[in-house]
Amino acid sequence: MIASDKTGTLTENRMSVQQAITADGARYTVAGTGYAPDGEIRSAGTTSPAGDDLRRLAVAGLLCNDADLIAPADNRPDWTAAGDPMEAALLAFAGRCDLDIGAERAPRRGQPQPFDQATRSMTTVHPHHTGGYLVIRKGARENLLDPTPTRACSPPLPTSLATGCGSSPSPPRSPPAR
Repeated sequence: MIASDKTGTLTENRMSVQQAITADGARYTVAGTGYAPDGEIRSAGTTSPAGDDLRRLAVAGLLCNDADLIAPADNRPDWTAAGDPMEAALLAFAGRCDLDIGAERAPRRGQPQPFDQATRSMTTVHPHHTGGYLVIRKGARENLLDPTPTRACSPPLPTSLATGCGSSPSPPRSPPAR
């Protein structure tokens, strides 16, 4: 997923996913209000349920995420974000894709690599039903799309997981001393 166009971030400290393009090139328009985890997904101009690729994209956005959505209350009529506005927007997007956010997040995740200013990215590792791991990385487009296999994870992951951080299958290197 590449997220761009932060309209509303500065004026309202609020973001939303408005379009999504999956790996197969399918384009979706996402409609909804604020951080409410409900709305409408449109593909080719018609309302459609989220397909498998779009749901996988939404699952990645909600798993590599430290934010929470707070439901409306008597003193707060709208859904609000606890945490980073972009991460909250990804949670609302997952809800708009008809995912149960709580159920999807229930499986434990390994120690996340918090946002790293040097790589401008965050990585999370999740146990997978196959017995392996799902490694999800989000961050600056130029770093995620950079094919250079020399960046190491910080802190290093086990070799079997390191490829998810943009490093080669060889043992991960320690980050340079600062």
